[in-house]
Order: sequence, then structure tokens, then C-alpha cells
Amino acid sequence: MSCQAANIFPIPPYPICMPDANRGLLLKFSMHFFGTTSDLWSNRTSGPYLSLTIPFIDDWKLKSACLQTNYCPEGHTGELIAHNLREALESWSLSEEQMACMTADNSANMVKALTLNNWTRLQCFRHRLHLAIRKSAKDPAPLKMTERVLEKEAAIQQVLKVDRKARHLVHTWQDIDVLESVKKALSPLRDFTDALSGEDYVSLT
Repeated sequence: MSCQAANIFPIPPYPICMPDANRGLLLKFSMHFFGTTSDLWSNRTSGPYLSLTIPFIDDWKLKSACLQTNYCPEGHTGELIAHNLREALESWSLSEEQMACMTADNSANMVKALTLNNWTRLQCFRHRLHLAIRKSAKDPAPLKMTERVLEKEAAIQQVLKVDRKARHLVHTWQDIDVLESVKKALSPLRDFTDALSGEDYVSLT
């Protein structure tokens, strides 16, 4: 496989997700059609990994199982991702003809991979909403930063007042009013994003 199990994991080639348990899980259900989710991500040391997850219903409860998370050092081109995803399905004896769709983000390489495989791509709503919020706010974490400033506002004011050169940075009541308005506007968006990212209930994706 182009994707390999990293040396730090003891069970190749499915290093993270208890393969025996998940393989038995697939055998338990007779699936005529199924959907999957895939994501390409990096760990803290920038190591690239490709994950494959499948949702299912057990006792009328929506659940999901991560079938595999493999180390992919070769590159992140659409062609390589397409090849790796095909191999992943084959290794689990999953027929791509029975796969209704695959949920993935909007990265160019992932879009190209699913296009090359001629698979139906379901866009990740949470990812799109997250990008929209970041673009509109022009900041990676505006709500958290705003909440933090408001939480520590008294301490910040005291520190700034001590330093003559920094006194002009002391927040006015107008500044605080703006921050409160930003918090009020963005808080529902965070709650909305979290609500649509649940694994224990049906969401838009």
C-alpha cells in the first residue's frame, strides 16, 4: 500500500482502530449500500495520515467506526489519495459500487481524488461552515479570543494602567460594547457548528 502503518503502532496495517473488532462489526451487518467518511490530517509532528470511517445503525442508534488510519508519507496528490482510498475499500472487502457517497472536506486534492474514482462526494457541512466563519471574521479563533479578553478584562485593564506607554490601550466602554456584540453574534454559530458535527445523531452530512 502507498499508505503505511507508522512504526510507532504495533498492529499493521490498521494501526489505530482495533481492526479485529471493526472487521467483525462489518460481518455482523448485511449492507446493501453504505456511506463512508475520509479525512487527510497531520499529527503534532506534521506526519500525514489518511482515515476511513463508516457510519452504521445498531439498535436504532447512529454509530460510527474508524476502519483504519494509515500513515501516508509519499505525498498528498489527488492521484495518490484516490489510489489509497480504493485500496482501503478493497482491504475491507467493501464494494465501491455499493458505496452511496463519501463525505470529505473541500480540499483540492480530496475533491480530485473522489472525482478520479468517480465517487459521489458529500461535502462536509461543518467544514464549510467553519471556513465561512473564519473568512467572515478574518481570524482563526475570533470567538475564543473575544471571550478570553472579556473574561480577563479587569486584569488587562490593571496591567495596562500601570504602564504609561500602554495606557492608551486601555479598553473604553465602546470597545467592551463591540466585543460583547461580537460574542453575541458568533456564539450561535459555534453552537450550530457543534450541533452539526455529532456522531451520535443524524446531521446534514
